[in-house]
Amino acid sequence: MRLRENEFKRWLESKPPSEIVGEKQDCLCCPIANFYKEATGGCDIIVWHSWGEVFIDRGDGDRRAPGWVEYFVGEVDDAEVDQITAAHALEILAA
Repeated sequence: MRLRENEFKRWLESKPPSEIVGEKQDCLCCPIANFYKEATGGCDIIVWHSWGEVFIDRGDGDRRAPGWVEYFVGEVDDAEVDQITAAHALEILAA
């Protein structure tokens, strides 16, 4: 499954604004990882940083994330709160 920004946005919009969709600095529970788990029926991915780049590991090797994912994950990990709501994630995505 490819990570597409419009599909991720629709997933966030389908959630109540106050629902927690992920946590910052958690490679297994960030909003991107949680979206992927729901979209694939439970397949875990790991989202991790290395020198400013974001990689996604779906169990078959690491792949560099698309630019929008790198920006989004960087903003999530720099958030002042640990838990990210759907509304907050949408604000980050829109920036």
